[in-house]
Amino acid sequence: MIYAPMMIPTLCRSEHFIRCVESLKRNSWARYTDMYIALDYPAKDEHWDGYRKICDYLENSDLSIFASFHVVKRESNYGAGKNSRELREYIFQKYDRVIRTDDDVEFSPNFLEFMDKTLEMYKDDDKVIAVSGYSYPIEWDVSRGSNTLLENIVAPMWGTGFWRKKYEIVSEYIRSGGLIRDFAKTCRMGKHKKMIYAAWIDYVTSVTGRHPYEGLVCGMSDIALRIYLVVKDSYVISPTVSKSRNWGFDGSGVYCPSISGGRKGGCARDYLYKEQPIDESSFFDIVPDKKQAFEENRKRLNLFDSRSFREKADVTCRVILYRGLGEKRYRQLIAFVRGGTA
Repeated sequence: MIYAPMMIPTLCRSEHFIRCVESLKRNSWARYTDMYIALDYPAKDEHWDGYRKICDYLENSDLSIFASFHVVKRESNYGAGKNSRELREYIFQKYDRVIRTDDDVEFSPNFLEFMDKTLEMYKDDDKVIAVSGYSYPIEWDVSRGSNTLLENIVAPMWGTGFWRKKYEIVSEYIRSGGLIRDFAKTCRMGKHKKMIYAAWIDYVTSVTGRHPYEGLVCGMSDIALRIYLVVKDSYVISPTVSKSRNWGFDGSGVYCPSISGGRKGGCARDYLYKEQPIDESSFFDIVPDKKQAFEENRKRLNLFDSRSFREKADVTCRVILYRGLGEKRYRQLIAFVRGGTA
């Protein structure tokens, strides 16, 4: 068995960070796990209080349960992207796989065991590009008794495992513009219909510069990866019951919006993720899904991560234009309509 190291970039969200690490300490496989923390340097006055609390926790807590524990303190502010990227590159110099998470995630007691066993099982399957510890709060259509799911519609990033070689191949393809280019071909073939509405709505509006997260289409984000899964006929392994719970919908992060209200069991936009039930088992043995009901599961996730008729109609028109014109001419048209240049 090869045990993957885990990386957590952080800055000042002390309450989230401490909850995250404490949940990992409760994992029976923590003793096999090398932990790497990238602590960024404060960029604003309001960062300092949380930053100091994280420093105090790291200096005075018993972290000996992990196989090893490494802290990289930045001497200047790197920003979220660079802080995470440089830590990942450092880890990939020493290991062939990594588990990454943001600091606002709480984990099940068997999360690390799930990740290590699944990463080992699918390491030679070129169609599987990642393993995610998160699963949406819906009842998946899977074979009886199965506890893992082969997905081709989403790539949740709340506790995700990657293999170095696969990561580098996928990352280079996305970064070089291959995904944007081939998305047009995918649309012309009608394969975009295999995506959930939220995926292609977010991606199309990001590519055209109207989405607040447009920069994410050029990196290894969930927005890009869930499009990649269809374009490249690839998959992500997820648990049928989530092994991670996200506390970051409080406005404190870079990307997650604030969800203070909502109703448990509602839709993706108002669901109280911090109250989502997660697997409380201490141990994990893989039982793969044999049913592979991709279309039914796509329908079920569409119901949860629903979008309005107006959004669907707007992006459907954009897809038709994108499909017919191609990426270059489509951008020229959008620039003309806006009164600018391509």
